[in-house]
Amino acid sequence: MGKYNVNRNQKKDIEKLKSILESRADASEIIKLEDVFIGPYKLECVNPVHKLVLEIENKSKHSSEKAFKRDNFLAGLGYKILRFRKQTLYQHPDEVIRIIEESMEGYK
Repeated sequence: MGKYNVNRNQKKDIEKLKSILESRADASEIIKLEDVFIGPYKLECVNPVHKLVLEIENKSKHSSEKAFKRDNFLAGLGYKILRFRKQTLYQHPDEVIRIIEESMEGYK
């Protein structure tokens, strides 16, 4: 198993993110998200073609030294990490999609 275990609430949020993206016909490029291992890390929401990692922010998750090491490892491989607050995901899904689409502008 990877260094990050996802709890039930985080899984629900990840599924919500995937659902939002899949509901958009014009988001076909971003809905190709997979659960993958990159090095020792398991990531639940990755677009490997565009080297994009999407995450739902957990208040404590990204404050640890392990999280910084993970992010630096991924950045060193050319991955861009986009984090969204849970509140934004549920209350402003169009904003989430807009940010993702803007981050992929160079790939269209």
